[in-house]
Amino acid sequence: MLKLGKQFVTFEPSSSVSDIFFDNVNQRVCVARGNGEMGITAKGLVDKNDIISFRIRDQGKIKCLTFSTDSQIASIQRDDRSADFVFLEAPSTSGVLPEIRHVCKTPNAVIKGVQWVSDRHFPNFHPFPVFVTDQGPELHVINSKRKSIKLLRNIPIPVNWFLSYPPSQLLLFANGNSNSSLTPFLFQNGMIHRWPKFEVDFGGSAYKPKLLDHDVSIATIYGQISVLVLKSNPRDAAVFESIGVYQFSRSDPLNETPVLKRTLKLNLNGIVAVHVIDNLVFLHHRASAQTHVFDIKSKFTVTNPGGCLPCHRPICATSVEIAEKLTNVFNVAEISLYNNSWVSVSPNLLVALTLGVYTSLNCLVVGAIDLFDDKNCLMDFLGHRTGSDFSEVIYLNLLRDNLAKKHLKISNVCDIFEHLLKPKIAVQSKDPNAKFQLVAEPFTPLKIDHDAIMRKVFDPLREMPEMDKTFLSYLVLEFFLTVKRTKISMENHYLPELVLNTLIDAQQFNKLQQLLQYRVIDDSKFLAFELMSLGQRYPPLYQMAIDMFSRRGNREQIAEVLIAQGKVIEAMRCCDNIILDKSLCLKILEAAWKTENRQTKYTIFTHLQSVKKVAFLDGTHTDFEKFMTEVKSLFQADEVEDAQQRFRLSRIPSSRAFETSVLNEANESNALETETAQNTEENGSSDNSKDLNIVNSE
Repeated sequence: MLKLGKQFVTFEPSSSVSDIFFDNVNQRVCVARGNGEMGITAKGLVDKNDIISFRIRDQGKIKCLTFSTDSQIASIQRDDRSADFVFLEAPSTSGVLPEIRHVCKTPNAVIKGVQWVSDRHFPNFHPFPVFVTDQGPELHVINSKRKSIKLLRNIPIPVNWFLSYPPSQLLLFANGNSNSSLTPFLFQNGMIHRWPKFEVDFGGSAYKPKLLDHDVSIATIYGQISVLVLKSNPRDAAVFESIGVYQFSRSDPLNETPVLKRTLKLNLNGIVAVHVIDNLVFLHHRASAQTHVFDIKSKFTVTNPGGCLPCHRPICATSVEIAEKLTNVFNVAEISLYNNSWVSVSPNLLVALTLGVYTSLNCLVVGAIDLFDDKNCLMDFLGHRTGSDFSEVIYLNLLRDNLAKKHLKISNVCDIFEHLLKPKIAVQSKDPNAKFQLVAEPFTPLKIDHDAIMRKVFDPLREMPEMDKTFLSYLVLEFFLTVKRTKISMENHYLPELVLNTLIDAQQFNKLQQLLQYRVIDDSKFLAFELMSLGQRYPPLYQMAIDMFSRRGNREQIAEVLIAQGKVIEAMRCCDNIILDKSLCLKILEAAWKTENRQTKYTIFTHLQSVKKVAFLDGTHTDFEKFMTEVKSLFQADEVEDAQQRFRLSRIPSSRAFETSVLNEANESNALETETAQNTEENGSSDNSKDLNIVNSE
């Protein structure tokens, strides 16, 4: 799973003549020979041409050597009060570059290191050097044209030791009696942002009274900046109990201090080292010559599910493979990761001072496949990996094989589908107008298109004769529901067809009927035709197909299906409210003529000609000449006249019914006349009374 020496460079080993330094800002190893008089060489790991070489005067022992972010200036610290700056672009006839000395401004302060930060708002200035003293940081600015250095601002705070995280220009200062009080600082835009200090638990005791800098590391894990702190056993400082993971807030990282979010369980005795690679925490244990791997995203390694503070056990343990090209240069025993030769550098770098080799430690995701007994845990682990040796095809092949063998639970498969289709991308909040931004390394999870899952997983599973059809139907249905939940468009897609076919293969007709009735599967013309074809195996599907066509307004398709089944009368009724095109009209007539029934032929033809008034039957279309000719010879003239007479007679009611209806009408008429007469008499009497009242009043 881990490979050492995939990339490496060699340099002159540490000796009485040469001193080795590491530039963590630019990730270069630096060799100073003869205190710089014999030359200073800096080499990068990724780019073989990334080499800086120059000479300076011997002015004493070099304690610290770093380069600016643009690699144009070197800072050299020889004493506790000052630092010398070398402008690498300055011409020199003698080959020895001049230096500019700058003394820290804080009285009686001791410089513990020089850290470089950059600033996009000052294009005429070089990156800013930060003097980290025991009394606080000093932010300086360098004018490259004038070769001058000026103090911008400083903040008083006790500093016992410090760590830096160059990707975010973040510095972490330790103070207090036990060094357990950590204060983060952010240097951006020529200003300093300070967080309140936070306390960390390192298992302080009489055996280990102080927290050391090599027990703390800063890294980005899944898009969130984290501070990792090794905790010792209070009764035995040589035993490491756990790693505390203190994380900056994702929603408001600039105003909230890091808090303990989780712990990684260890209980290891002896020397350990920590690397963070591909969002995994690797803990190297020298005594057992093993590396324990932690994945804080994994829900399978939490020892206290539901607890307020998750505690993770190692997801697996592995050893380190050494690249062949490195073993061709060095002895295997000498370059073993678990000996004393290596110095661990964040995030995945190693430097062997005595051997003179600078290399990296790489995570091979494919090599981890055989380390997992629990395949559910394996697929969850692989779903968060972004290694260069890992690809979508490898993941889908593993998923298909484990599903075929039923190694995965349905509930876990649902989580896998949801993660692949719509992964949760951890992004810290950013304000483009903010003075400060805590930038974390981005994390891009594995995302696979639903088409690829169908092609690489479900289609091959359907073709496997040994595959459990019922189990497969559960999987496909869960995948379909996950796609709907993530609101992925399925228009003109064959996923509904896949659901249909897998349910049919599993003989789960009732479940399919429920999905269609409750519209879980959306209507489509293609799906309706599929249901038509399956109607013989499960008759209710045929009517569902007709209903689906009807809801979509596809009466032409319904008519064509009925014609194909020989139900020409039903097809004609279905076409009553639509305009027939030439093709459908021709199909109806051909179907009627295939019945060999004179009444059906005559009825269909006359209905199209007289009722529907189809223009194609006007005698000008050759495709219909056959029907127009034959329809005239279907019946003799006397047969037609007799049929018309019988049709008229069928509409005349019987004599008894006729008499009854006449009597009813007469009774109703008499009742109406009587009621009208009564109303008239009443109105007349009321009018007479009114006239009488008028006469009396006069």
